[in-house]
Amino acid sequence: MLMIGEPGLGKTYLAHEIARRLNIVPKVVSLPNQSSTGVFSGLDPSWRNAKIGQIAQALIMDATASPIFILDEIDKAMRSGDYGDVLGPLYDLWEKQTAKSFEDDYLKLCFAADRVIWFATANNRQAIAKPLLDRAFIIEIPTPSAAQIMAILRSIYRDLIAKWGDWFGVELSHESLTVLGTCSPRQARKILDLAMTHAVAQYRHAVDPDDIRHAIQLSGASPTQRYGFV
Repeated sequence: MLMIGEPGLGKTYLAHEIARRLNIVPKVVSLPNQSSTGVFSGLDPSWRNAKIGQIAQALIMDATASPIFILDEIDKAMRSGDYGDVLGPLYDLWEKQTAKSFEDDYLKLCFAADRVIWFATANNRQAIAKPLLDRAFIIEIPTPSAAQIMAILRSIYRDLIAKWGDWFGVELSHESLTVLGTCSPRQARKILDLAMTHAVAQYRHAVDPDDIRHAIQLSGASPTQRYGFV
């Protein structure tokens, strides 16, 4: 599954949530930070930084034949480097037939990787090679309506209050939601967390608009009108 949409819309969060519901701890790969094919297929022992690939490692060590991989920002992956195209192995791994016998370059062994579950996120569809797009089930993340935005923020709030027990009420005030509505969902989660801490420090059982404004200043967040689901 390849999820495409603007930054901060909750694409990675959704992938984590699906993995949690499946009771599988995902392997997260931040692709802009990778510089070789070795992250997936391993590196031949002749290389200085030789290592086993994450696919082989997961299939050997995990208790499931269907490990979950979350590939973050696939559109920003390095297309060439000292050790090849980072995304090169995905041409085989995202094709059922070739994934049935995927070779790890370090171990020189083939693994049945056709049951691996893949989630990938991207902001820019045009930056992804067409052959990879053809292999993916693509979901475009749309901008939600105003009512959906409020539902998203309430969902974030209910998720965050769980760690505080019964300290906070189950609903956030409309005024606080309105102030929070100027932030993206990613920012909103961070800001609400800070706002709750601020309210607790003052022995208050509700998050008010001033708590949120204070948290926005502390976080350095720039309000935006971009929204998505989380």
